[in-house]
Amino acid sequence: METIRPAFADRSTPILVYGNPFPESAARHIRNTFQARRVYVICSRSLAQETDVLGELNQAFRTLSVSIVGQRTGLKPHTLWSEVL
Repeated sequence: METIRPAFADRSTPILVYGNPFPESAARHIRNTFQARRVYVICSRSLAQETDVLGELNQAFRTLSVSIVGQRTGLKPHTLWSEVL
């Protein structure tokens, strides 16, 4: 069962979603919750190199006609929002 809640009490986004596999949930919420079709993926180096999550994410995106327009790999752990955005 999927659970969705705001990450911060005073904002509607970003949201936290758990209870379903990440690639499918991410693709569905990008397409349906945020009505987006194009995304820029930011990922840690270890996640990109040691797992297949980017491949699974790409496959889930293709299923829902979501395209990856760019990707940044190598983000350091605990990076501040101001550094990301």
